[in-house]
Amino acid sequence: MMIAGGMNLFELANRLGHELIITTVKTYRHLVPDAHFRAAAMIETALTGLALE
Repeated sequence: MMIAGGMNLFELANRLGHELIITTVKTYRHLVPDAHFRAAAMIETALTGLALE
């Protein structure tokens, strides 16, 4: 529910008390299959913004 609500895996790891982020990633990565594409879009937006300055 937290991931569906927009919480990222780092925040979830802290919330669940996981000592290592890899525990959270291995357990819940299937719930964020588009994370790679969202990250790429964020980078593209940031780089496009820099190019406009």
